[in-house]
Amino acid sequence: MVLPGARTWSRVVSYGIAALGATVLHLVVLPWIAVAGIVPDLLLVVTVWIALREGRVAGMVAGFGCGLLLDWIMQGQLGLHAFAKTVAGFVSGLFARPEDPEWLATADPLRLLGILLLVCVLHNLLYFALFAHPLEVSL
Repeated sequence: MVLPGARTWSRVVSYGIAALGATVLHLVVLPWIAVAGIVPDLLLVVTVWIALREGRVAGMVAGFGCGLLLDWIMQGQLGLHAFAKTVAGFVSGLFARPEDPEWLATADPLRLLGILLLVCVLHNLLYFALFAHPLEVSL
């Protein structure tokens, strides 16, 4: 007998494991294959994957969690990655079809790459706009 909600929790745990695995790869393996100091953002790919499977809200939660994890590891401005990845999760979740769980397996790969490219451009524009021009708010 399967407990109610067990499938949901198993998906959440598998997404968490995927995010931790992407973080380990990001820290250990990717610096070796960097081109001019640029490495792919695997946590953004995980965020887009979750958003395309589950929808906007799950994409935003995944983006916030992955971004907060990256903020904590990189020890930069707290919340900068979290904000950019939350917006990226929302935008990529707009393209999701949560009522059809198998749509990713049958989707056109060029369409998925286009979604990923759009989300990456938006994510990087947000991130570097806030990183280059920090808000100066007086207390």
